Amino acid sequence: MKPENWDKLDKGTRYKIALELLRSKRGEYLISQALYKAIEVMKKEPKERREESNIQDMEILLEELFPMYLAIEKYRGKHV
Repeated sequence: MKPENWDKLDKGTRYKIALELLRSKRGEYLISQALYKAIEVMKKEPKERREESNIQDMEILLEELFPMYLAIEKYRGKHV
């Protein structure tokens, strides 16, 4: 969670906090969830508006670098 004083922190401190989160299991989970949900929404777009290359690249990131949320959804019996 954002520290209460987030808006008062200098850019370097904010960057350090964000980088630590990114490198943590929580950060990995959040990115995995964001990719999963974004892919889910993007696949529902009408074909003429769907950005297939973006979806495919996001699937690569989800499957190979950030698979945590995908594994949870597979366990629940769901999959994008």
